[in-house]
This record gives sequence, structure tokens and C-alpha cells, in this order.
Amino acid sequence: MKFLPVLGVLLVATASASAEPDSPKFSVGGGAEIGGIAREMEYRGRGMEYGGLTLEGSYRLSKRPLFARAQIARGIGFGDGSYSHDYLQGRVGLEYRQRLGVDWLHAYGGVDLGVVRLDEMDEMTQRVYETDAALLVVPRAGIQIGNRLYGRLGAEVPLYVLLTNPGNELGFAFTATFGASF
Repeated sequence: MKFLPVLGVLLVATASASAEPDSPKFSVGGGAEIGGIAREMEYRGRGMEYGGLTLEGSYRLSKRPLFARAQIARGIGFGDGSYSHDYLQGRVGLEYRQRLGVDWLHAYGGVDLGVVRLDEMDEMTQRVYETDAALLVVPRAGIQIGNRLYGRLGAEVPLYVLLTNPGNELGFAFTATFGASF
């Protein structure tokens, strides 16, 4: 939770900055994410790596570069070779974008809240034998190159609050997105 004061200071310190008048109001993009969870479940003590595809959209809330955003992700996770996961994730959040000297280069940062469902499968039988669910808090930051057509590289540090089993897990992810704004 240490990231919340930092995000608050960033928003307050740049509140007087306004976006370019012709800056887009909507954007939609798709991409990929790859990451990991230190210990998949507290009682199992196993780690997990994952990768998936994302679809996201955002809407500018005011003249300031503050955006509401939504994202869905679908992918697979791998553990120690005896099990794997399918995951489905949905989240919403706020994002602040700051121009870095030129119109086509921006830094962004934000926080998302969401849910994720993990279906654990046996590698031998490919049968789902357990379903887990978690709430997510995801601080994220990155660089956007381009304006109307853009590419993004980012990093995330999701906190998973498990609903079906006790405990919390901390993860990490790197993202790459390509999209369009209008």
C-alpha cells in the first residue's frame, strides 16, 4: 500500500498540467503480459509463471490527462510441471499520463482493482481439479510511444487477495500493448 501516497503526490503535483487540446478521449488496445507469482498459494508454497493476452480501453475524464480504464486478460500459468492454470482476469482503474517533452512520448501510472479466476488443471489428465478466485490491487507504470497509434511497455506489481483459500500473494508482470486512440 506504500504506492498510494506516491500516486497521490504524483496526481497533486501535476494537477495543473493540462492535456493537449487535440489529445484523444478514447483509446483501445490489445497486447500481452508475462509475469509470475512468488508462491501460488500460501499453503502450497509453489511459484507460478504466467502469460496471456489483454484487451484494454480507456476514457479521458477531464482536460487533465486522467483516464478511467478497463482491462480483461486471458492466459495460462505454469507451475512445477505437475499442474497448470487457465486464468481469466477483469479489472478497472485510474491512469495518469504525463507528456515527456514531445507529443509522441508519455509516461503513465495508475492503480487497478479487479478479480481473477484460476482453474488449476492436472497436466496428465488436463482436468480442472480446483478453482481459485482472488481480488486484485494492481499498481502499474510504463512508457507510451505514439499518440493516435501507440505502443506501450509497462510493469505491474499485482497483490492477490485470495478468496477461496486464506492468504495474499504478490506478483509481478511485464506488459506490451499496441493500440489506437480517437
